[in-house]
Amino acid sequence: MTFTPAVVGNISTGNSTTTPLAAAGVFTGTWVDVTRYNSVVVGGSSDAPAATVELQFSTDGTNLDVNNATPISTTSFGVNAIVSAKFFRVVYTNGTGAQSTFRLQTSLKLGSTASSSSTSIISGGGSSILDPTLDAFGRLRVAEPTTLFDAKFQYNKQPEEWDEITSGTGGIAYTLEYPYISLSVNAGTGKAVRQTRRYHTYQPGKSFDILITGTLEVSGGITNVVARIGLFDDASDKTDATVSDHLQTNGYYFQLNGTTFGVVQRSYITGSLVTTTVNQSSFNIDRLDGTGPSGVTIDPSKRQIYFISLEWLGVGQVAMGIYIGSQQIPCHVFRHANLDSTLPYTNRGSLPVRYDISANSSGSTASMRQICCTVTSNGGFNPRGIILSESLFNDVVDLNSRSTLYPILAIRIDKTRAARLTINVLEASLVCTTSGNIFYRVYRVLAPTNPFTTASWNNANSTYSGAQIAVNNTFRTALRWASPPADANAVTIGQGYFANNTDQALLKLENRVICVADIIGNSDIIVIAALTLSGVVESVAASITWQEYS
Repeated sequence: MTFTPAVVGNISTGNSTTTPLAAAGVFTGTWVDVTRYNSVVVGGSSDAPAATVELQFSTDGTNLDVNNATPISTTSFGVNAIVSAKFFRVVYTNGTGAQSTFRLQTSLKLGSTASSSSTSIISGGGSSILDPTLDAFGRLRVAEPTTLFDAKFQYNKQPEEWDEITSGTGGIAYTLEYPYISLSVNAGTGKAVRQTRRYHTYQPGKSFDILITGTLEVSGGITNVVARIGLFDDASDKTDATVSDHLQTNGYYFQLNGTTFGVVQRSYITGSLVTTTVNQSSFNIDRLDGTGPSGVTIDPSKRQIYFISLEWLGVGQVAMGIYIGSQQIPCHVFRHANLDSTLPYTNRGSLPVRYDISANSSGSTASMRQICCTVTSNGGFNPRGIILSESLFNDVVDLNSRSTLYPILAIRIDKTRAARLTINVLEASLVCTTSGNIFYRVYRVLAPTNPFTTASWNNANSTYSGAQIAVNNTFRTALRWASPPADANAVTIGQGYFANNTDQALLKLENRVICVADIIGNSDIIVIAALTLSGVVESVAASITWQEYS
């Protein structure tokens, strides 16, 4: 469909007229692309003042998405609105009296002229998405972003931060001298996925900004191959039906389906998966085909800096785009406020960074590149998660070996209630109730490894917490670790010494010890273990304090 530009200077000629209307006559303007503008102003005069002015916006120039009607009762009038979709037109409906004089003029403004006192303002406007100096909430970016997570692959694949899945012909490769990871599928059905273990914590009221670098598909797209980069998860990977969110798929990503580039929103908020795919030709800000405000044509076979900016709050907008030459170029905005539903638009704002590529039938080999990413909170980050503590003061552990570490206390996430919880261990404390010298070590055992297959786990607090504590002696007798343990997935995150019953080891672990889950939903396990240095039996007790984020 062709849209008449209808813009001379900043006057939209297709939405301006001086032709008088008959009684009940209607002037319908021409849909015009207002991507590069922040606001519209419609003014005029008529000798038959009873009328209605409608400022209409559409994402595709066909279907009406936002309509703001203002009654006119004076001979002169003026109304305005912030741009809230790609296309705009004005509709003027005359009253019961025929006009003899009439003037209607529409101006398109680069700066916002709408004010809170105007009855024609469209709330939740889109001006900030065109202005990189503003965050997702339209606030001036005056502070450094707070980094919640970042990743680069200089020396390894960061297995403590990333989980991965392959099936069929899918493969994942990393070579030390190249700081990227290759995800590929060969001829035939297959999949390769890399996803952060953390569901990065979104804090309401803060702009949640994600930068992701990579190459969607190195040859520019292969038939029957889909490559995706973004902030999202996928229920098809959650194969354990006991995991609390095993049915949920949520998030946003850039997609190359064959050779078709697009952006996607996925949500399970209605109880079934709803996938909203917007292909490049339908982007509502910049189609990235050389015809948009930036003049940029994207090449998905080349490395790109992709960005996603969330104003979540369950109803906010999500802007997506790229960076070229240090310039932020939004391509599409998913808008939700004041629109089609009473529900949040996704189940959660806290989501993982994910790269995946899949083939659904035989075809040529395809490959994507994972390079780097960062997740930031603009305007700071002040986590509000609940703080809890557990002490086993009535359950002292006897240590009788100088070479074997005895588990004292262990904590994990209850996957049946809160699989995507993040546990941030704040501190751990140990005390020897006898007179010996003790060596201790704190481990993070990465899921899906579980050294405590016979342990019993109790909820730390079934009302307020999603954590579980291993409480019976079974898990201690079932595990006597050598030092260090043979299990490669047991990462040492703290260790030291303390002496006799007058001393105490207090480990400040905040932001160093994170307990999360793998893609399926299996929890990591944090373990405090100790051994005696005296050669005789010594008794040790422990406590742990942590904060939970969701």
